[in-house]
Amino acid sequence: MRLSDLPITNPVNTNSPKYLQIAAVLEEYLQRADLAEGERFFSDRMLAKRFSTTSVTVAHSLNYLVNKGLLCRRRGSGTYVGKRLPACNSRLRIGIICHEIICSDDCYVTPVLRKFCDFFDEYNCDLISFKGEPSDWRRLIKEYELAGVMVFVPKNSFKDELAALSAENVPVVSIGYAMPELPGISFGTDHGAAVKKAVEYLYEYGHRKIAVAYCSNQASGNVFEQKYRQAMWDLQLPVHPAWSMNFDSLAGGSQEDKSEKFWLVFKELIEQNNMPTALLVTNVLDAASLYSMARQYSLNIPGDLSLIAFDDPLFLNQFAPPLTVIAQDLDNIALNAASCLQAKITGKKYTETIQYNQPMLIERGSVRKIDS
Repeated sequence: MRLSDLPITNPVNTNSPKYLQIAAVLEEYLQRADLAEGERFFSDRMLAKRFSTTSVTVAHSLNYLVNKGLLCRRRGSGTYVGKRLPACNSRLRIGIICHEIICSDDCYVTPVLRKFCDFFDEYNCDLISFKGEPSDWRRLIKEYELAGVMVFVPKNSFKDELAALSAENVPVVSIGYAMPELPGISFGTDHGAAVKKAVEYLYEYGHRKIAVAYCSNQASGNVFEQKYRQAMWDLQLPVHPAWSMNFDSLAGGSQEDKSEKFWLVFKELIEQNNMPTALLVTNVLDAASLYSMARQYSLNIPGDLSLIAFDDPLFLNQFAPPLTVIAQDLDNIALNAASCLQAKITGKKYTETIQYNQPMLIERGSVRKIDS
């Protein structure tokens, strides 16, 4: 078996991903070459040099042929010919990579991942989760022979690395903040539309002093804060610096300690006669802290302060008054991303054009109308 026997020209079907073009060349070679089962095949590095591409792209080509039973890959050993070797695994691996440790919750993480994983379970795929920064992505893809990757809740700063990975013909999508610069890769809710809908809703109810509480260490936290300012400016409403409240600056200690710190912020606003009439809460989990604070310090919701939050977990049914929210269609987001990734893996054309999911306003009892 000589590397020079491989043609260096790719198939004419340039509409398919490059890894599938290379796989077609290798499959034709395997069909006509007189190779014995168990014979060592070319290494990723050798093939990458032959086809003038990256080892990550080659790895996807080889994994595709493994799934067809033409090759077998042994971790730490190499690639071999034949489908009857006991080490051969025909199940594709899908990687879920997050820069943070993935923790279950009923608000966003668990519903999205459950729907995403259920989709690939029907295709007999193994799903593996990893903690990794963009600098880790290629190593994880190659080491674990991932057929496709979903980057979960990426930071806005990851968009260049996501684009680069896609340019290398690696099947990749992301779920979280939908980045307009990455059509067909990035899936999520239009945060700008969500914040605008919330601010305009409060404006229609007579509110002019609107604050925002966000978490800067979350992937979309700063995006929410920026979109809040833009929505306020569009309505020609003032944005006082103290009305942009970063929950991360209150971190540390118990939940009661956090509520007390937040109350001190409001107390100072009241003393300065600069108290907002409404507050957007970008992390619905922090809404529980605000309800606790309100009870502790006799702050009436919505009489003294109207609240509106993002996401709609079941535990909100325990709030009194019920919390008005901007909700996301999490099932639709997960299914769109999974369908797109499956199409990228198999080389099929993905016809769905929806990247952004439009937010839904669910009116309850935490917002009061202010008479003009």
